[in-house]
Amino acid sequence: MIQIYHNSRYGKSRECLVFLKNSGQEYEIIKYLEDVPTFEELKGISKN
Repeated sequence: MIQIYHNSRYGKSRECLVFLKNSGQEYEIIKYLEDVPTFEELKGISKN
């Protein structure tokens, strides 16, 4: 599943959501300003 770290204040982030919605792919929206990732989560993201 695709994960998008989303900030609705930024146009590119909103454009990405539109692209994903139109693609038919499954995705998860992570509002990183509301749910701040831990250091360990960030390390895991960087490995992918």
